[in-house]
This record gives sequence, C-alpha cells and structure tokens, in this order.
Amino acid sequence: LVLLTISVELKSIAKLGSKAIILFFTGTLGIVIGGPIALLVVASFSPELLGVDGPNAVWRGMTTVAGSWIGGSANQVSMKEIYGADGKIFTIMVTVDIVVANLWMAVLLYLAANHKRIDAKSGADTSAIDRLIDKVESAQRENTKLPLLKDFMMIIAVGFGAAGLAHFAADFLVPYF
Repeated sequence: LVLLTISVELKSIAKLGSKAIILFFTGTLGIVIGGPIALLVVASFSPELLGVDGPNAVWRGMTTVAGSWIGGSANQVSMKEIYGADGKIFTIMVTVDIVVANLWMAVLLYLAANHKRIDAKSGADTSAIDRLIDKVESAQRENTKLPLLKDFMMIIAVGFGAAGLAHFAADFLVPYF
C-alpha cells in the first residue's frame, strides 16, 4: 500500500473540493463503523444470531471482514488472530468477503464503463476530475524513464522499510488491541 500511494497527487485530490474529501472520509467511516452498526441492528432483533460468546461469534468474524476491506487479506488474517475467530466463522466470512467483493467489482466495472452516460443523466460536473486525469497523464509522459538498478533498490528499500516499521509497530499495537 505504501508503494501504491507514494506517488499520489494529494494536492490535486484536495483541489477536487470538499465534496470529494467528504465522500472519501464517509466511505472510510462507513467501512470502519458499518460492521458494528450492522451487528447492533441484528442484536436488537435477534441476539441469538450473533453468538456473543465463544470463538465462533459472528462479531469476531465481522472483524475479519472489516480488516479485509481496510487493508486486504493480510489484515483479515490479523483480525482473525487478534480477535480469536475460529476457523468455521473465518471460512464463512472469507466466503462472504469474496462474494461481496466480486459483486461490487462487477458493479464498479459497469459504472466505470458507462460513466459518461451516468454523469450526463445526473448532471455531474466532472471537469475537475478530467483536469486531474490530464495532469497525471501529462506528468507520466514527461517523467517516464527506464528504471535503473538504483531505482529498483529504492523501491525494495521503501517496501521493506515500511514492512519493518509495520512489524515493529505490531509488537505494541497487537497487545493493545
């Protein structure tokens, strides 16, 4: 994730305006607190479905799904270990995660392929996004070069450095959680 986000144009994204930033944080907040809210709703109607006690509890499995949505499969396994979800509930949640992710990807691909028609119908002003795309494409054309060994070594160093920092932080964060 560090390597993927290292070249993100944060200033340009900020220039998209408050609506884009609010949308980003709303999506993040929805992922982080959506699971607990869903559990509270289910608990109010049918608490026996949650299996509140034990390693097979639904809430333990939901932590793995939230972990996957926030940081991928490695986070999903981390949440399994941290919150003690057993193999049965973990298998169910991995299946749910894969099915939901693939259905959502199909929806996103459909929407992306039809974005101009959808934008025209909704009256969306996409000029800021179009300018950002042009700027990024222009910067890529201007800065494209064949990577040298030192470039590959820097990429590897940043990747391993971030992984090392994450492992170091995990020694303190896992017991805290």
